[in-house]
Amino acid sequence: MRTVPLQMPKAKKEMRGTMTADETSSGENQLQDEGSEIAALETQFDIVRYMRRKCEQYGLKYFIVFTLPGFEAEKLSAYSIVSNWPQEVLAKYDGLRMVRHSAGIRKLRLTTVPFSYDMREWIGESSEAADFSELLDLMNVHGMLTGHFFPVHDALGNRGAIVWGGDNAAPQPRRPADAPDDFRASLQPAGRNRRGLEIRPGGTHRA
Repeated sequence: MRTVPLQMPKAKKEMRGTMTADETSSGENQLQDEGSEIAALETQFDIVRYMRRKCEQYGLKYFIVFTLPGFEAEKLSAYSIVSNWPQEVLAKYDGLRMVRHSAGIRKLRLTTVPFSYDMREWIGESSEAADFSELLDLMNVHGMLTGHFFPVHDALGNRGAIVWGGDNAAPQPRRPADAPDDFRASLQPAGRNRRGLEIRPGGTHRA
């Protein structure tokens, strides 16, 4: 008796293709919704509120958006666009000229791929020439244990970054690998929205 092979693999393949298409469509719709919401932001307060909501959504506490500092930079605050970092942390960071020593800043100059750092390891890598233990102590006190770095750029190609921080090593509700598009979109308020609002570096707004 001749055995006839079942045709199930083809059906499974077609179903798998349909599911992938549905998931892709859902992701695209979500990004369109994010883009529309960002375009509607009109004031710095609106932007800060949006960023705080994203922090809560992903189980994080802190954010800072900045244009990428040049090699001659001394203070991160001069390049900050919007931030809710504790003032004492930012002041200590600037006082130590960490922007010149930061392993995170160095990596941002070399990659456009999002990455995460355990801040204790990051400061350790930055501490070859100086003692940054006081900054580490402050970050521990405020729960700034992990930093998620997202390189971004505006329509003119100017580079910048969004750094989300907290004590959550894996942002929720998604895995870090799924989050970049959502997080990348968040830099758009640093450019112009539909009302023509422009936020310039140095105009840091703290929540």
